[in-house]
Amino acid sequence: MKIDWDAYKARFIAPRDTIYLLGNSLGLYSPEAEAGLLKAISHWREHGINGFMAEGAEWFAWAERIGELLAPLVGASAQECVPANSTTVNLHQLLATLYEPIGDKKRILIDRSAFPSDSYAVQSFLAVRGCPEALKVVEPAGRLLDADQIVEALTEEVALVLLPAVVYTTGQLLPVERIARACQDRGATFLLDCSHSIGAVPHRLHDWGVDGAFWCSYKYLNAGPGSPGGLFLHSKHFGRRPGLAGWFGSDKSRQMEMTFEMIPAMGAGAMQIGSPPVLAFGALEASLKMIDEVGIENIRARSLELTERMIALCPLPIATPRLADQRGGHVSIVHPQAAGIQEELQKRGVMTDFRNPDIVRMAPNPMYNSMDEVERAMTILAGIV
Repeated sequence: MKIDWDAYKARFIAPRDTIYLLGNSLGLYSPEAEAGLLKAISHWREHGINGFMAEGAEWFAWAERIGELLAPLVGASAQECVPANSTTVNLHQLLATLYEPIGDKKRILIDRSAFPSDSYAVQSFLAVRGCPEALKVVEPAGRLLDADQIVEALTEEVALVLLPAVVYTTGQLLPVERIARACQDRGATFLLDCSHSIGAVPHRLHDWGVDGAFWCSYKYLNAGPGSPGGLFLHSKHFGRRPGLAGWFGSDKSRQMEMTFEMIPAMGAGAMQIGSPPVLAFGALEASLKMIDEVGIENIRARSLELTERMIALCPLPIATPRLADQRGGHVSIVHPQAAGIQEELQKRGVMTDFRNPDIVRMAPNPMYNSMDEVERAMTILAGIV
């Protein structure tokens, strides 16, 4: 299948006179996402509360329908996926639902380079349970995480492992299948943060045996600021009661009975807590339909072409692994004056971001970045350094 990438680029709008390389922080606006948002608003205007059931709107089960679009991106069934809550709330939900300490087997393993919200959530989760000492941290081997070291850290006292699919600082893509297999062998639950991978890298979460995963939808999914988080729950955990229960996690066929005791949905839908963010769902669904048109495998192939060219032309050292099977969707450039370089790039129309202490991140999104933009950005960078 030959993709007309220029045609997709034309369906997005970047800030004027810029090369926008920040898809790993916030994806670009598209008129189609706006149209989806406005359609949801029009249904609110037309139907009021009846929008939850009215034909064409049907907000009541909208999350489950969007799950059908999310499933191919993470390698799961639709029933294993749901857009809901926020990214960090979904992590808390998965911890509360799947963490099962037994005697000394109570430790939670995370990496030192974890995204701050992940480490804060885990630390607070353990603190309220009175066992902050149960945190176990894997230190990076230099800038990168070492899969051998992670597997070695999976000792008998580890009950749960939380890792990113792609490390937000370096862009390193972890060998998720290998780590998932090691967790299964050692009886540890495995949670995966897919915030920096979904929409950029294919996953096979069900086949790999990942227990649960979570992500945001405002990066590579291009659903806009404030868009809802997403969650995967492996089918082997269907029937579990949610650790953080809420009305919208109910079995849809029984929800309106308003029972005192919760009757949870059979699937990831049980992980929903509050009412769905209807307006945000409009933009999310429209954006996911565009991605579905292209296909995640095609997006990944083009992403690798763009990042490979960026690495080849970059005049500075790179923290991101060179091998394609170890690289996510963004490239991390290293320099002691990275903050100043990022500011100068911004002045010259190249939008990137800085991560402390010495990294400039660049994320060419195949949906709206061209090879020409990658090459011009590297020429501008070379003119600065």
